Amino acid sequence: MTPTLLLLALLLAPHAAPGSILSSSVAVDLSPSGLATVTHSVNVHEEAEVVELALIAEPEEVVAYGEGGPIYARAFMNSSGWFAKVYYPPASFNLTYVTLKLASYGGGFWTVSFACPYVTEVKLPQGVVPTQIPREVLDMGYVDGRRSIKLPPGSHLIEYAVLVEPPHPGPGPSPQPSPLGAPFVLLIAAAAVGAAGLGAALVTLRRRRGELSSLDDLDRAVVELVKRRGPLSVAEVAEQLGIPRSTAHRKLRKLARYGLVSLKKVGAKLLAT
Repeated sequence: MTPTLLLLALLLAPHAAPGSILSSSVAVDLSPSGLATVTHSVNVHEEAEVVELALIAEPEEVVAYGEGGPIYARAFMNSSGWFAKVYYPPASFNLTYVTLKLASYGGGFWTVSFACPYVTEVKLPQGVVPTQIPREVLDMGYVDGRRSIKLPPGSHLIEYAVLVEPPHPGPGPSPQPSPLGAPFVLLIAAAAVGAAGLGAALVTLRRRRGELSSLDDLDRAVVELVKRRGPLSVAEVAEQLGIPRSTAHRKLRKLARYGLVSLKKVGAKLLAT
């Protein structure tokens, strides 16, 4: 069969019914530059000539492969979003693509927004702290020193910021060093619950210390200002945002604990960068 006839046969092959996909899960690996590598792991419970998968972002290129080697696949877009067709798939296969359309940067924060009909596990870059996490979290922990968040099917938004320096624990005994480089509050979480998981620890810490509550609009404004115009003194932050110096000082101290800004004493001034 000539290549033209083979391509025509693939394009005219009947689609698999939606029920033919027994299960699918998605893994998202985010790099510091915002590039995401997305892998769909798919199991097909009956023989199908074509399987259609919903993608979570515009792909650069899709690659499908199973135990027998590469599988022909192509991406396309319609009014509902991006999809991939996989032709003559085996019972189980992976489909992988990279995309720059999943994560965006602005005002000192990275935002990851997507909709996915499958369970999705998102692995954040190393050296970042989440500032907004969906409520519908199935599981959360660390994999190879990086925060991993497992989410159910649906629409989700994750926000995170790059650590300027490791968060400071404040008063009290110092935590033991972690080979994973986890932030201080998560070391406390791991000690508090052990095998029970980080999810319960986050709830415990919110109740007891309130350190992991979401950043408010003023927190975000301070971070954005320091990222754009720093180094800035407490007085300069207060003046440019139109807030009392005491509020600016308190906010900067809080953000320094998170590791989102760095504070340094220069003469009589406390400078934020």
